[in-house]
Amino acid sequence: MIKTFTATSISVEDDGLMTLAVFNEQDDYLFFQCPIEQKDWDTGVYVEFNDQHHGGYDVVSSIDLNLSQLSVALKSPLLGLPDVDGFEIALDCEADAVRAFAHQLVAGFKDRLATVNCQLS
Repeated sequence: MIKTFTATSISVEDDGLMTLAVFNEQDDYLFFQCPIEQKDWDTGVYVEFNDQHHGGYDVVSSIDLNLSQLSVALKSPLLGLPDVDGFEIALDCEADAVRAFAHQLVAGFKDRLATVNCQLS
């Protein structure tokens, strides 16, 4: 099953950790977090959907991003969501915010076992 929602906001933080989120006013969100540079304690990119009980490490297979949509395919399910194998998120956000999100996404997934494709033109 693919979960869908429309994101109206993007959060991008870089303080040694890649912390990214797409979300809306209805409390739907998809959150990514990992160290920018891999560490000994690094267990992969953490992904969370709508609740801390729906998260997991190193679960992303691929990400496709353009100015209007974020698609995430999972290689294994998030905790508590065994039937969810991906996300299709419409982006109703400013182009500059999507570009900043893409920049950090590429940095965070560098040298990891997930494909990130960004088409932002």
